[in-house]
Formats: sequence, structure tokens, C-alpha cells
Amino acid sequence: FAPYIPRPLGQHLAEHDANYMDLAGNCRLVLGHRYVAHVEGRTRERVAEERRGLRVPGYQVLFAILAEPELLNATVRRLADAAGTGKTAAAETLRRLKDENLIGEVKGRRFILETKVLLERWIAGYATHVRPRLLIGTYRTADRDPEALERHVEEVLADELTWGFGGGAAATRLARFYRGERTVVHLEKAPLDLPKRLRAQRADDGPLVLLRAPGRIAFDGVKPRTVHPLLIYTELLVAADPRAREAANEVWERHLGHLR
Repeated sequence: FAPYIPRPLGQHLAEHDANYMDLAGNCRLVLGHRYVAHVEGRTRERVAEERRGLRVPGYQVLFAILAEPELLNATVRRLADAAGTGKTAAAETLRRLKDENLIGEVKGRRFILETKVLLERWIAGYATHVRPRLLIGTYRTADRDPEALERHVEEVLADELTWGFGGGAAATRLARFYRGERTVVHLEKAPLDLPKRLRAQRADDGPLVLLRAPGRIAFDGVKPRTVHPLLIYTELLVAADPRAREAANEVWERHLGHLR
């Protein structure tokens, strides 16, 4: 049971014969040979979303404090800069999280009380709200294979822009995890002529995925040209490929110990 289970996570649960149900009405119930129900694709009601304050800036603040918990005790300006939001959004998100008893405060220092709840909320929000908003586009290039595409991206972007690989391209750089066919690139800013410079054509099934990053904190990677492990983990987790989720688990075990 969960407040919300997006389609990719529902499919993952179904693949592992796990029943589930959420408040939006999505469910998979297989009870022996007598009862079967399967509903997916229902989204959260916007009213409930707004009441909880979980718009895209709020999710980006969640990401920032999960990626770097010490930001809870930084200035609101610094938290907002790390999350890529305004100060009002950062302050309002902190207030709401405190009201929901998800973060606490003792002697002037804040700390996370419910890491699992915040993580689940971030992952669900990334799949349904953040990623669609940050998506620049999906493209196809003339590069023959993923490795050639990576080299091409590095040559074009170089040090001119703030960027990093995510998803499988980043996972394989961390410890030779499963890579997959898609090359995910997160950018702080994306010039309008970027697809032209990459000699990339829009294609829904293309191997190159360009995304804006959820704040500056996203570029605190553990390896050169990779984004933060939490963003790598999240991107892998919402993918439809079961092997990508296996790689996500490896990233979690090796690089996200502070979230246990």
C-alpha cells in the first residue's frame, strides 16, 4: 500500500508478482485463482499534490537534502541555490516537511526523521513531475554505438557547459554496472542550438536523452563527468529495463549509504 505508485514502479512490482494498491486507484491484486484486478496509469489528484506542496521546486528541494543532508542546516539561500529553486520555495518546503514530521529540529539543528518516506516521495515525484519538466528531448545521432556516442558528447560539450552523464552511462563509470542502450546527459543549461551542435535529430526511441538537472547539487558526482549517485539511482530506477534496476541497486549499495 502506498500514496502513489507510478506506472514504471507498478510494472516492476508486477514483474516480481507483488500485489500493490495506491490512493489514486492503481493496483495489482492476484489472489489465488479466484480474483484478479489490475489498474495502472491513474495519476494523483492535483489538489492533493498542491496541498502537500509537492510541485517541481519542492521535489528539487527534497533531492537536495537527500543528496546532501547538511543542506538542512545551511542558509535558505544556499539550499535554494543547490536545489535550483527560489528562496520562497525552499523555505516553504522546509516548513511543510517539518509540519509533516519528516524533518526535526533540536537546539537549532535540523535533521531528517523519515528518510525512507522522503526518498519514496522524491522517486515518485521524479517519475511523474520532475523528469517530464526537465526533459529537453530524446534524439538519434549518427554514432554507431553507445561508446561512440559518449565520446561525441564529450567532444562537443567539453568544459563549455556544466553537465554530466546519468543513468546507465554514469553507472558503468562508477563500477562497470549494466549500461543499456540509452545515453542520459544532464545539463545545467541547454543552449537552443545544442541538438544542432550534437548533430542530433529528435526521435522518441532515440538513444540520446538530454535533461536539465534538478539544481547544482546534481553535479556533485563521485566520478568525473557523472552526476550525483542519487540522480543516477533514480534515473535507473524509473527505467523500464529490469537490468537497469539491478544497476540501481548496486549504485545504492556502494554510494548511498547515508540514506539507509
